[in-house]
Amino acid sequence: MKNPLSFLQKSSLFLLGSIYGIFGSSSPDQLSWVECSVFIILMISVGVQGIITPFRNVQTIPRPLFWLFLLFIWGTAMGVGMALIHGQNLNWIVRDYASFLMLCLPLFFFYHFSKKDFLKNFQYLIFGIGTLFSLRVIKNLHEKNGQSDTGEIGALYLSISPEILFTACALSMMFLYFIFLSGNTKIIQKVSFVCCTLLLTFFSTYVLYRSSMRAGIGAVFFSLSAMSLWAIIYRPKKSVMLAMIGIVSLVVFQDLLLDKLTPLFEKQREVGLNQRFEEIFVVSQELGSSPITHMIGLGWGAGIESPSSAGLYVNFTHNLFSSLWLKTGLVGVILMMAFCVSTLRSLSQRVSLKNHHSFILLTALILCLSVNMLLYGGYKSLGFGLCLTLLLSLCFSEEKSIAEPS
Repeated sequence: MKNPLSFLQKSSLFLLGSIYGIFGSSSPDQLSWVECSVFIILMISVGVQGIITPFRNVQTIPRPLFWLFLLFIWGTAMGVGMALIHGQNLNWIVRDYASFLMLCLPLFFFYHFSKKDFLKNFQYLIFGIGTLFSLRVIKNLHEKNGQSDTGEIGALYLSISPEILFTACALSMMFLYFIFLSGNTKIIQKVSFVCCTLLLTFFSTYVLYRSSMRAGIGAVFFSLSAMSLWAIIYRPKKSVMLAMIGIVSLVVFQDLLLDKLTPLFEKQREVGLNQRFEEIFVVSQELGSSPITHMIGLGWGAGIESPSSAGLYVNFTHNLFSSLWLKTGLVGVILMMAFCVSTLRSLSQRVSLKNHHSFILLTALILCLSVNMLLYGGYKSLGFGLCLTLLLSLCFSEEKSIAEPS
């Protein structure tokens, strides 16, 4: 064994994906052996060096991670401090802070970004979890006679997990590329790869459709459109075949597509954005009239009577920025926005869109993270932290490709 530490990290990531994918939940109500196991395995994967690196090298870490480090310090000191001052529910404090640590996950994996195969191993991890989650939701749908997953034990909110959406977007683009645009690949390898991506894409997309995840379905369609546009720009000759097949398919299957998409259009007409903007207004009311409270928030565990959750008093919002405003104040929001802007700037400078591997990952990750930051509330999950870590590793690692037939 050439590198025991590398083997240990790969093994821990495999174990993490297996336990979390088979038994875990993206939004657990209470701590169980699953959450404890996942936390321990994450600590092993990160390692001592991963934990101390941001503190030891705070002045030399990349700018996006510097802003994330400041957010981590602010959220830990002020978020916990204000929670204790305002007497927030202890269970909600723990859940909120655990979710916040998942958001800061790239900070602690940064030490490993330069290691060989880190990018590939991490994408495999997310694909694996997304596929296992999809199979669990499909099993749940079958057992409940077609009713969508709404929080059954063992499958709580899995249908809106970031892993499923990322898997659907990335693998649908990979399928499109390798069936129409790839180069001289051995036919057996190409067929095997195409069949595998098609099957896994079907699982994840089917879950999004049956659960009426409008933004998720829209993200998949946008991914396919982006891949087609990329083909026109960088593979104009090969894109002719893709365009012809796409037009013929739309003409032949237009009635079927309209029939399947009509329920989603009806839901959009009935509920719109499901009172997401009203939720932000409620956050403002909860913070009161004090400018200081607006600046520093009410701490972890703070909640609102959410119009998006039928008026129930809950400790979350469906938007990352309104949630940070409620719990860490405008300071937390500004730090998060600085992190996002800095990340996008670094990606534009360091990631080449000509490389189809990088383009697929970048498009799928940005779509997945944007939907879960702004609409679905998936930012509270481990999957969001894993996807964010993959995005940062794409930007700052030397490895710039994802798995493909060789």
